[in-house]
Amino acid sequence: MRFESRVRQMWASIPFTSGFVIWADDMFLRLREYQLLDGEKSGLSVVNPALLTHPQPRKRFLEEHGFDPLAGIEDRITPLVMGWREFAPGPDSLVRDPGVLIARNINRQTSLPVVEFLPESASVRLLRKPAQARPPSGARPDRGRRRCGRCAAPPRGRRAARG
Repeated sequence: MRFESRVRQMWASIPFTSGFVIWADDMFLRLREYQLLDGEKSGLSVVNPALLTHPQPRKRFLEEHGFDPLAGIEDRITPLVMGWREFAPGPDSLVRDPGVLIARNINRQTSLPVVEFLPESASVRLLRKPAQARPPSGARPDRGRRRCGRCAAPPRGRRAARG
């Protein structure tokens, strides 16, 4: 009963109404139960990444969300998945690694929030979006000043336009 309470609290803590919840465990169906039977957080897509390594769930995901959850990582996860299917699952890196790669890949391809649901450590972890190209820290934005074509300095002999 304690585990159920933890899962409920973690589910309730998710603040957004649309996005992805990744739980690499067969217990992900518990969250689907909350959605289907209790009408909770119906805009969230609850995903077990292990299922996405099979053709039909992967195809269905692509049709529903418009992107392939394994695009660009299939060659890296194939050996891991083969080991995943060969050995009994457990809370080790053989099980975690493919799930983490798939979660990150989903996050990379969507603007929606993506969380990893980890009841074993009482964690609902929002994944950071890949960083956009940013100026180095301490760099000042251009602010519309004219610049010399050969370097970043204002043209010589003239004042730079003020922005």
